[in-house]
Amino acid sequence: MTRYATIGTSSIVDRCLQAGAQVPGFEHTVVYSRDAGRGREFAARHGSARVVTSLDALAAAPDVDVVYLASPNTFHHQQAARMLDAGKHVLVEKAATATAAEFADLRARAVANGRVVVESIRSLFDPSRAVIESLLPKLGTIRRVSFRYCQRSSRYDRFRAGETVNIFDPRMAAGALMDIGTYCVNPLIAWFGEPRSVQSSSVLLDNGIDGAGTIVADYPGMIAEIVYSKITGSDTPSEIQGEQATLVIDVVHNPRRLRLLHADGSQEDFTVDKPRPQQADVLQAMDRLIAEPALATPYNDTSLAALRLMDAVRLSAGVRFPNDG
Repeated sequence: MTRYATIGTSSIVDRCLQAGAQVPGFEHTVVYSRDAGRGREFAARHGSARVVTSLDALAAAPDVDVVYLASPNTFHHQQAARMLDAGKHVLVEKAATATAAEFADLRARAVANGRVVVESIRSLFDPSRAVIESLLPKLGTIRRVSFRYCQRSSRYDRFRAGETVNIFDPRMAAGALMDIGTYCVNPLIAWFGEPRSVQSSSVLLDNGIDGAGTIVADYPGMIAEIVYSKITGSDTPSEIQGEQATLVIDVVHNPRRLRLLHADGSQEDFTVDKPRPQQADVLQAMDRLIAEPALATPYNDTSLAALRLMDAVRLSAGVRFPNDG
């Protein structure tokens, strides 16, 4: 049995707990919320045992193996560090931390305490990854990658009306790159490694946060383009283009339909079977990583390299967070 505490009461935590019901041995034991009333309401909705309102109480909880952390990005490092030092494993929502330096520190703490810290980039844990990786050799020499994720935020109109909204607040270490650009950056790093160099352009909103952007990454013999936005929408698929074939991916953050376009004009279609939510695959993987911490190394390598790239992109655009120091 793996006993989870949750930090955060947003819809993404709801979805995680719903997915947990499909994972053998998953148990939700503790809700952390600074607002006791909101915490009790959330706990009642999910049949959770109890609520704590301080990080100290959560750190001391004897009935918690893993803390699932889904607070605003700016708090991830502080909260995760506290939990790791208290002997808890940590599963943290993307972006793992506000900066690469913060994640490097968490990784070191995890090793020092014999625990694991893992970023929940869901597409790197679900069945689509194995299917895509099995198709890459059919592409021949890969020359271009184009990953896209553009989805107009349901909260954008509130921001435009003058409301302070976390996802568009630099004080929360938020913005388009950190929220959805990361779903493009992480698989790029996982499959192709760190680029030699990057160029980027960002659309900045009135408060200095990025609403959209484009990244061009240079690799030996290959170029990669990442396009992301929280202020406009698009249904343009993503592609990995090789000399022998092109792989078309319907949506990079949750691939279900894949198409292989061969150089001779023929094509093959593939459907990824996903019998349960992506979050369930992450939770199941977390059990394996806890049992064999060395398996977390490639995931941590990807997260750290992705954050280095994102640091460079946002700082070049003039987007600064309190965590930058």
